[in-house]
Amino acid sequence: MSNTKEKHFVNINNHKICYYSNEVNELNLEEQTTVLVIHGAMGNAVTTSDFSETLASLGSNKRVFQLDLPGHGNSNGDAVSSISELADIVIQFISHMQEKHIFTDKVVLVGHSMGGSICIQTCLNGFKPTALVLISSAPEWSSLSVMKDVTSDIIGNAFKGMMEQDFSINTTIEERDRLVSQIDDMAATPEASLSDIKALLSFDVKNEISTITSPVLIVYGDNDFTATIDNQNFMLNHFNNSTAYFIEGGTHTTVIKNAEEVANAVNSFIEQEH
Repeated sequence: MSNTKEKHFVNINNHKICYYSNEVNELNLEEQTTVLVIHGAMGNAVTTSDFSETLASLGSNKRVFQLDLPGHGNSNGDAVSSISELADIVIQFISHMQEKHIFTDKVVLVGHSMGGSICIQTCLNGFKPTALVLISSAPEWSSLSVMKDVTSDIIGNAFKGMMEQDFSINTTIEERDRLVSQIDDMAATPEASLSDIKALLSFDVKNEISTITSPVLIVYGDNDFTATIDNQNFMLNHFNNSTAYFIEGGTHTTVIKNAEEVANAVNSFIEQEH
């Protein structure tokens, strides 16, 4: 099988959304599962590219898509500072893609960090995925309260500093240097990053996640101090149907640093729920 990545654009609710399809030859188009991967705060789809491409290469029963959130990466329009509004845009995007027969009825939502929170909110806003995958995510983000007064002139450096620190944990010098060289390509604009922080600080659905009935995979590590262990344990205890995949030494950027391991875990989960 060979893997090719294509970039596309679609207009959703006054936003020109860029999405990417990770296509693998020999797909069984009639029985495939659609996987939609949503990136985290202050970044774009580049952060989930290695993971998505690896996931697409594992088996031929699914197609893997990524998108850039409004105002991030190659998507135009203003960034949105509400997780619920972002979830509504994702739901409209899925509906459009299904109407065009690009997405199937079986949709697995995969979200990293803020992307996972958006996935949770899509369920609360009325969309029921076949399964839900949360990677280094959370039902609330009080861990980011230290950033509530951050300004646009320093948020870019703050993102770079956080990423450099994360990439230095449990990596070789060569791997760290490779990852650090990609930070500029991964980063959102200061305006979009500020909107992300505002959205996360006003997000708290701890009292609502027990209403979600889709199977949930929670991927987390013990060196992630943004999506805290307390929040991981809370989700595992309060989702109706949850499975844990724990990465010892895993950090908040596990989806980047451990892309192959995470992709294999997610693929096994999808195949189990397919």
